[in-house]
Amino acid sequence: MTFNGETVPAEASLIREYIIPFIIIAANFLPIYGVTFLGWEILPLFLLYWVENLIIGVFIFFLILYTGAKQGVAVLAQSLFTAAFFTVHYGMFCMCHGVFIFELFGNTGDVDMTAFFPFSALFKDLHIPGFFWAVLGIFAAEFFQTVFVSLKRDGISNPKAVMFSPYGRIVILHVTIIFGGLLAQSLGSPLWALMMLILLKTAYDFIMFKRKTNDKPEPS
Repeated sequence: MTFNGETVPAEASLIREYIIPFIIIAANFLPIYGVTFLGWEILPLFLLYWVENLIIGVFIFFLILYTGAKQGVAVLAQSLFTAAFFTVHYGMFCMCHGVFIFELFGNTGDVDMTAFFPFSALFKDLHIPGFFWAVLGIFAAEFFQTVFVSLKRDGISNPKAVMFSPYGRIVILHVTIIFGGLLAQSLGSPLWALMMLILLKTAYDFIMFKRKTNDKPEPS
């Protein structure tokens, strides 16, 4: 079967064309259930998107190593350094991002900020119902995109390109969402405003997925 000009097995084409888009949309609509029925406000929503960045970072880490291993021992050795550098740099980036979210949207009087590490203690203090299932949905979406799209698409032969790939998403998407969140917060966090933020995030994720699948794989 042909998918975007590339001949792929029928099962893989089915997964790319139907299953992954469904998982992406379903994972992004789980927060709608949270804000509609579980009483989520801005902080749980933004924490979910922050955890999504951590999940993406984990997959990027292994993609860096996979890219190096595919090209031999010498490139693998270089990719080990690249992965280590990415872990430190991206980890600090996400930590600052998380603190920024709490400063803007969190009621730190109700949360022990000394428990920012480990994360489990922090989320236990916050008591966010349904948060685990929302995280699981995001993990599933990233897993399927990594295995059936990212491993076979553009940039996969360059560990440094893989390393830098998540930063643009964070800057473009999260700056937009944070400004939208500040506007929603100023309005008292009405349900419609939170819905608009979720729909904006869903549209962005779906557009980025389609862009990945439309890119041609690099020649080996």
